[in-house]
Amino acid sequence: MLLSICLATFISFSHCAPVYNSSGSVQSLAWNMPYINYKPSGVLLESDAVYDYLDSLAVFIQLANCNTDEFQQVYKNCYFFPANLSSSECGSVELVRFLRPRARDSILDIEKIPFLRTSSQAGIFLDHNAKRIVIAIRSDVNMIDHLPFMADDKAVYSPLIYNSKFWKSVFVNSTIISALGKQTAEQFYDSKKNKAKLRTKTSWGKPIFKVHAGFQDLSNRYFEDLFAEVVLLTKQYKNYHLVLTGHSVGGAVASMLSLTLLDIGFNNTLVTFNSPKPWSQKLADHYDSISFTKRLHSRVILREQDALVDTERGHLRVWNSHDGFTGFPANTVIDGIGMFNGYKHSGLSIVTPQRKLVVNHEHPTFYLESEWRVSSILRNSRVDIGITASFEPHNFILRDLLACTKLHK
Repeated sequence: MLLSICLATFISFSHCAPVYNSSGSVQSLAWNMPYINYKPSGVLLESDAVYDYLDSLAVFIQLANCNTDEFQQVYKNCYFFPANLSSSECGSVELVRFLRPRARDSILDIEKIPFLRTSSQAGIFLDHNAKRIVIAIRSDVNMIDHLPFMADDKAVYSPLIYNSKFWKSVFVNSTIISALGKQTAEQFYDSKKNKAKLRTKTSWGKPIFKVHAGFQDLSNRYFEDLFAEVVLLTKQYKNYHLVLTGHSVGGAVASMLSLTLLDIGFNNTLVTFNSPKPWSQKLADHYDSISFTKRLHSRVILREQDALVDTERGHLRVWNSHDGFTGFPANTVIDGIGMFNGYKHSGLSIVTPQRKLVVNHEHPTFYLESEWRVSSILRNSRVDIGITASFEPHNFILRDLLACTKLHK
C-alpha cells in the first residue's frame, strides 16, 4: 500500500496542474503535490457574514474533537463562542450526541482490535441562535484514522440508500417511520433510490460515478445512525437549516453524507476544510448540479457574498493553497489508461495563501474561485514552482482544527 502511494505521488508529477486561462484569471484545479507555491486569485472574500459563518463551523469541528467527559463538565451545554458568532447565554448551542462509525461485518476487520479502532467521530449539534442543525465530522487525529485515506482504490458510487438491508431496518423502526411517514419512506426507497441508481450507469451499462473506496466505506458506516438523527431533528426543528462540515478526511466523509442526503430529498449545505478529493469528475459534476453550486458562483459574480450563508443547498470548499493534503489522492497516468479521469473536488473554492493562523481577530485573506476539474499537461509559464507545499498548514485554517475548543461552565 505504501509503495502504491509513493508511486502514485511520483507519477502525479506529470499530471493535473493549476492552469491560468488566456484572460489572466486563475481557475482552481485540484492540484497534486508537484504544483507547488500555487498563487490563488479571483474575487477577494470581503463579507464579514461569510467569515463569521465559516469560523463558527470551524468551532463545531473543534467541538467534535472533544470527548464526552469534557461535555459532561459543562453546565447546560454552555460553550465558548466569540461574541459575534453566538449568544453568550448558556444553552445557545446544544450537543445532541456523538456518533461513531459502525463496525464492519467482516471478522477480519482490523478495527475489531481495540487499540486499532479509528477515532473518527461525528458530533451532532443544535445551534439555537443561528437555527442550524450542524453535523461536524472530526479530523483524522491518529495514525489509524488515515486507513480510509490509504484505501485508495476506486469504487462504484454505492451509498447505503442503495442497500435493501438498510431500508428493511428503516421500515421496522417505528420511531423513524412515525417521524418520516411511511409513504415518504416508501417514496425514498422506490423512487429516489432507483433513479439515483440509474444515473450511475452509461448506455453501455458501465458505471460512471466513481468514488474513493475508503471514504465511501467510512461514510456508509456512519449513515444509518446519522439518518435516524436527521429524520428526527428535521421534524422537531422544521425551521432549522441542516449543515454538514468536516476537516481533512472528515471533509471527504461529510461530502459523501451530504450527497446521500440530497439524493433522498434532505436539503443541506456542505462546508469542508482542507479536504482531500473524494470523487470522479462525473460524480463531482453531479454533486454540484443537485447542490445548486452554480448559484453560489452567480452570487459571487453579482457581488452578493452575504447570500453564501445558509443557502438551501451548496458546497463551500475552504482550503489552504500550501496544504499538500488537498491534492490527494494523486491522479496518475495509470488512471488515464484505466479510463478513470481522476479524483476531483466539488463546490465553490474559497482559498487562502496564508500559512499561519491570523491573530487579534483579524480576517485572513481568502479568495473565491471558479472550479475547473479537467486535468491538464503541465503549463507552468505563469506558475511559480518551488518546494513550498507541506502538511504544516493542514490543520490551521481559521482555527486549530485538531483542538478541542475552550469550554466553560
